Amino acid sequence: ERSGFPRRPRRRSEGARRKVKMADENDPDNRKLEAPADFDGPGKNRRCTDIPCCILLCAAWAAMTGLGLIATGAVANEDLPPGNPMRLVNGMDYMANICGIDDKVCGVGYQEAKQEKCVGYGDYQVCTKVYGSFPKDDCETTYKKSASDDDDGAAWDGPYNDYNQTYKVASLPKAYYLPSGMAVCVKECPSENNFDEFICEYDYQAKVDALMDSDSVIDNALAITYGLKYTNDYKCMPKVETYDYMGYCMPVAAQDAIELSMNAALEAKGFNTTQIQNAAEKGWWEMFQADFYTSYGVILGCGLGVTSLVGFIYLYILRIPGVLALVVWGIIAMIEAFFLLPGLMLYMVTYPEYLEIGEDSSIAINGTDYALDAVTGGCDWSEPFSEACGVLGLAYILLGIAALWACVICCLRSRIMLALGITQEAARAVAAMPFLIFFPLVQAAGLLVFFIPWVIFSIYLASSGTVVAETVCYTTSTCIQVKNFEYSDEQLGAGLYMLFIWFWTTQFIIAIGQLVIALAVSQWYFTRDKSTIGNVTVFDSVRMAFRYHMGSAAFGSLIIAIIKTIRAVIMYLQGKAAKAKNRLASAVLCCIQCCMWCVEKCMKFINKNAYIQIAIFGYSFCKAARKAFWLILRNILRIAAVGIVSEIVSIMGKCLIPAGTIFVTYIVLQYDVFGIGQLYTIYTPLFFTAIISWNTAGVFIEIFSMAISTILQCFVADEEMFPNNRFAEGNLSGCIKKTNKDAKDSDGKKGCCSIGGHAEDGDGGGGGGGGNNAQVTPVQTAGAGPAENEPLP
Repeated sequence: ERSGFPRRPRRRSEGARRKVKMADENDPDNRKLEAPADFDGPGKNRRCTDIPCCILLCAAWAAMTGLGLIATGAVANEDLPPGNPMRLVNGMDYMANICGIDDKVCGVGYQEAKQEKCVGYGDYQVCTKVYGSFPKDDCETTYKKSASDDDDGAAWDGPYNDYNQTYKVASLPKAYYLPSGMAVCVKECPSENNFDEFICEYDYQAKVDALMDSDSVIDNALAITYGLKYTNDYKCMPKVETYDYMGYCMPVAAQDAIELSMNAALEAKGFNTTQIQNAAEKGWWEMFQADFYTSYGVILGCGLGVTSLVGFIYLYILRIPGVLALVVWGIIAMIEAFFLLPGLMLYMVTYPEYLEIGEDSSIAINGTDYALDAVTGGCDWSEPFSEACGVLGLAYILLGIAALWACVICCLRSRIMLALGITQEAARAVAAMPFLIFFPLVQAAGLLVFFIPWVIFSIYLASSGTVVAETVCYTTSTCIQVKNFEYSDEQLGAGLYMLFIWFWTTQFIIAIGQLVIALAVSQWYFTRDKSTIGNVTVFDSVRMAFRYHMGSAAFGSLIIAIIKTIRAVIMYLQGKAAKAKNRLASAVLCCIQCCMWCVEKCMKFINKNAYIQIAIFGYSFCKAARKAFWLILRNILRIAAVGIVSEIVSIMGKCLIPAGTIFVTYIVLQYDVFGIGQLYTIYTPLFFTAIISWNTAGVFIEIFSMAISTILQCFVADEEMFPNNRFAEGNLSGCIKKTNKDAKDSDGKKGCCSIGGHAEDGDGGGGGGGGNNAQVTPVQTAGAGPAENEPLP
């Protein structure tokens, strides 16, 4: 360092390397699995785990209830004022009053008003026209005679004599929009067109109403004149036919215009050819609603029932010998061809065209030949943005990806065969316990029980903020006011807690589902007589999950909830930074958000495998997570191969299952199998069926994916704990036998179940310690360990 040369990194001594290696090998959670002496399947000898976390979750629910009672006003609190959900729904007038909710908040109005002053008695009166004003506020306008106006017994006899007009916003629940884009509050929405009556801003409304209420025809005509004048000034709007939509008066003419344009667009696209009956007298929205109500039974029946049936057919097809292998290897080959063929075309066909440009030639001008220098073709990397370099670079990238994919598949080829066997066994397990598919309905019911009070409390809390009017301009001359809510620090903290408890509860429900699936599938695997396994096993798994492991599910879901809450706070700060146009803060927060996303994905993966360890051995969450972590490291290539196969199967299922369901639905509707009657168009029920089927197929595939992960861990445990009398059957048993045969034929040859090292003593070819009596360290997962003179990675 003093001489100016960089210091070489100091290599670990051989003793230090051996200490690190021995530390990995001696880690109690990295040891080869050993079957307990009384091990008789995953369902025996369990105890309650992580009870404090279960108690903490219940306390969190109680705290949410208390916070909700404060937000609804059932319990008074100075820091958290009660809310009113109608403040979120109802419209806001041009002075930021919430229609039907807030007390009036008014400005000073000053509008001219015609007055009649008559002098005389009886039929001998002389009336003159004078002008005064309404020096009242915008919401309440009152004009009364005063003592100074009384002149020799003169009497007031006009529209303004003792005229009192009051506009109390709290009693006007509907919002009616003016041409300016601002709204005023009215008692009810106009149900018919009347261009002789007007709805105006409150101070203008007082003048128009006073003239309109007069008995004088001239005053009535003058009211219409003023109304039209104020309409031109964007202060009034004639009464037009509207309909009430969540407190807003929506013009019927606007809806008709939208429906007319939508129908024209549908006709332009040719959708009228599919109509079954004449729909000329109905708009598209009416037809849409009518078709939904007519066919909702078919939609639900096909979206749920047919999707489940098609899903089981899909699992049956996967179990047919050779089908899954053909599909998976075919897709792997297609992925290779997707990168290889374009790369070869670019390199061998497109790029040589750039090399043909540079050829020696000559040209004759006035009888004299002039030599032309050859133009250098191809890519000059000194000009990397040239077209030739772009083609060559893209070819190199595609060929590099193709080569990398081929190397990965070559290294994982034996593990992919194992993954195929695991996938087929998972299909057998799910088919043996069909009630597993319907357990998400129990989860949905539990989520609904939580969701209803949570939504109510959240709405009240969200409506407790202070309303602030913001002006949004969509043209240079036209602006509208929108309402925004500002919250105190206490209200923001309460909202963050509601978000946290939402994350925790939803993740807890997901964790319970994963535990139930892992318990059921692990019991199926570790039962030699599979005929004893059925739907009863699912109910037994539900009982064990709720009785023994609710605390562990609460522990794992708490970790995910904390991470999600941190991400929500970061997202809130990102919005603040973007609003302040702080690019540096936005970039830093974006990087932190990406890191937290990665942390969340990793923790979800570890949690899932920890739940499987809990299902098999009944561990507490922390111990199960440690065991799962080391198991993942010991079997990293197996997990990678299973991940590839599982992803392929999942994508296929999410595409094929809804496609089959939509086809069946189309046949049912086309031939009216259930006698539902005629439809305006067949696309409405198909659309809703597709949505329900897609989500149902997603749940089905998630259950199947969890079953695959459970079978993998059960296989590893079986391989390590029972070397002489394994539970593996079918394809997995055949894979182990092939590995054992290869191990006997060649000591260094690896079988399809090997992961590192070779099979010994009839063992299953490694398998995370199952292939050697010595412990397998994480650095040995990809093959042989490092040389003795190399540092550990």
